[in-house]
Amino acid sequence: MKRILLPALAFLLVTLGLGAGWFLRRGPAGPPPEGGDRPPFLVQAAGQGQLIEFQPSEIPIRSLRWSRPLPGRAAVAQVLTQSNRQQAFLFVDGHLQATLTLVRPAGIPENLFHFAELQDAAYLPGRLLLLLYRISPPGEDPLVVAWNLEKGAIQWTFRGPGSRLVLSPEARTAFLFGPGAPVQILRLTGKDGSSLAGPSPTRVDLPPGSTGFTDLLAMGQGDFLATDATGLSAWRGGTWSQTPAPTRSPLGFGADGGSLAHTGDSYWWQPEPGQLIQVGADGRPSGPQDLSTLVAGTHARDAALLHLLGADAQGALWFAPVAPDFTGSPLDASVPGLPVPEPVVAAPATVPGSPEAPPGAPAAPTPSLRETWEPYVKGGLDRLYRWKPGTPSMQGFAWASAWPRLGPPAVISMPTGDGGLVPDSGAFLLGGQEHRWWLPLASVPLAQPR
Repeated sequence: MKRILLPALAFLLVTLGLGAGWFLRRGPAGPPPEGGDRPPFLVQAAGQGQLIEFQPSEIPIRSLRWSRPLPGRAAVAQVLTQSNRQQAFLFVDGHLQATLTLVRPAGIPENLFHFAELQDAAYLPGRLLLLLYRISPPGEDPLVVAWNLEKGAIQWTFRGPGSRLVLSPEARTAFLFGPGAPVQILRLTGKDGSSLAGPSPTRVDLPPGSTGFTDLLAMGQGDFLATDATGLSAWRGGTWSQTPAPTRSPLGFGADGGSLAHTGDSYWWQPEPGQLIQVGADGRPSGPQDLSTLVAGTHARDAALLHLLGADAQGALWFAPVAPDFTGSPLDASVPGLPVPEPVVAAPATVPGSPEAPPGAPAAPTPSLRETWEPYVKGGLDRLYRWKPGTPSMQGFAWASAWPRLGPPAVISMPTGDGGLVPDSGAFLLGGQEHRWWLPLASVPLAQPR
């Protein structure tokens, strides 16, 4: 027995000695990598959509920001940590698709890059992700980063004024624009469709009288329609043509600049809520669309308040009613397409024992637009509408009635207004910064207004 135990004991001592020596040579364990092995976002099915929850790491974050929902069923989250790590996370259909860790581009000072905030993005599935960053302090040109999704690296960067990114129909170019900024056309691909090493920018100065566009609709690689408070502008073949905005609604909506949408072979321009004009590819109006004929029932007045949100992939336009501000509304104005409220006639005052008041007593003054519309507006406008051009009426839903049927997570509050809808993204992105719910547009119940 001793012959067996002694060799075994010796082997054990040698093994322990080697292990201790290896541990001493290895030294103390280093800090875990930033974020550790814990995924930064937890994604799980919830009701009719996907719940995306941010998972904080040991490194505090400086900011967490989300892009608007993007065409291509995508969205981007920016995570900027206290250690100055710039990361972006691409979600497609509510699932994490790619993680980007950005290295500071050459020529961008550290103090600018480490505090840059995501402002907008554009997605070319499987190829490029464009990220538009706002740079502080004010006056610094924003930064566009083109990330090659195949290589997992920055393809190129560009700095120029603007606050929005829009892709051309075939995603060969991107348009950078915004209030107070010219239009920059950034070429993304060559003739063979391959990604370019640089953006090859083309600058288009604003037309006379314009202060910068609030919406832009690309017609091709270089042509586009754009709208601002003064009207509609078309850039075709290197030449501007302009259409002035029509008479504004007496309700008063402020000078928001309007919006644009494309369905099939038709182009739509909304100078302000309550108006909708079909235009040609050259920007020339072909006729207004009377929205009052498309909405009936209890909420028929919504027609005068409808704000165009855009078009979905099935070629339908989406709208949400917005509250007017009654700026400059004349007291006796009426809203085209809607009935004028009947004036209230006051009964003549009489005193017992006195002669009857003479006939023709003056009527009570006609209520102003504000007095007529404020009770309706205060009753709530949390509704959305979908209209397929050519059909006789709109479909719609109200958040209050649709919300319980969607199975929302407890951490997501019922939205108000349009819910941040970008129709060509195909989904809502609801919630706060740390909890987002990706809700497909197709899951929302639609019905004819009653």
